[in-house]
Amino acid sequence: MQGFDITKEQKIIPIHDKMKQMDHAAWLIFTKEEIENLKQSGEIYKRLQLNEFMLKRWLDSEKIAKVEIYAQYDFGILQKIIWNGKNYKTEFIYFLIDKNQLVIVVDELGDWLKEFIQTLQKDKVDGYTLGYVFYRILDDIIAEDRGHLEEIQSCIEHLENDVLNDVVQHFLKEMSELKKQIAIFKGHYDPLIDIIEDLIGNDNEICTREDVRYFKILKNRVSRLNHLIDQINEYTTHVREAYDAQVDIQLNRIMKYFTLMTSLFLPLTLIVGWYGMNFTSMPEISWKYGYFYVIILSLLSSVVCIWWFKKKKWL
Repeated sequence: MQGFDITKEQKIIPIHDKMKQMDHAAWLIFTKEEIENLKQSGEIYKRLQLNEFMLKRWLDSEKIAKVEIYAQYDFGILQKIIWNGKNYKTEFIYFLIDKNQLVIVVDELGDWLKEFIQTLQKDKVDGYTLGYVFYRILDDIIAEDRGHLEEIQSCIEHLENDVLNDVVQHFLKEMSELKKQIAIFKGHYDPLIDIIEDLIGNDNEICTREDVRYFKILKNRVSRLNHLIDQINEYTTHVREAYDAQVDIQLNRIMKYFTLMTSLFLPLTLIVGWYGMNFTSMPEISWKYGYFYVIILSLLSSVVCIWWFKKKKWL
């Protein structure tokens, strides 16, 4: 567990006595394992005025980004999206915030959270408040999102170029992966906007006037990212439609060649059928050059068909 007291002088001070009772606001970070251990010892109730219901929510909640707003506090599950070199990894952040405390619960203390804590301690900021600390956490959650979204957009552009160049061998697999990534980001922003709007409304009087200003700026950032992910999602739809159109064009091209080949062999089929009849009265049946005549007639009919196709620009 890591904790920081936010003093009346609006300074952030690490808590050395982890469960020491203070008369001012505190920011506490737990892992789920620590919450479980503190729950079993009963020590957690000395610092956090919480009931069994809230502890159960932390320990047993489904990993779905959401926000629930109550009369005295806000509870929710947010997510930090991290690129691990191969795909996007989601780390869930459970939080509870009221007038006196901000409690963060994570599965494990990830690198990004460790770096954030170090950065916050190094910053020379005057006027730390509970709302400001939460603002910095939410701002850090989306700090790298624009770069991630631009990378996804770049991948879609490459797919579009492949479609236009008729290189569509792995299109469906790559597009499916991109759609999954887009869905991750889309589910990321709606709960963020909900909690930010509640903090701007400040019905629970958690934030100062300056904090509200910060959250208004943050809401604009999240809204722009949400708008960008909508544009990217729409872009994928257009690229998929272009792919479907390209597939239809290829299919029509194949059917066109099959039709032309059928038309080319139709006169030959007629000739074979005609001269395959076994009537003794057929004039060419005893002709010395009848075989060569049929060959020449077949070649001539093929040449005429090909000339006609090219004249009509069907070939």
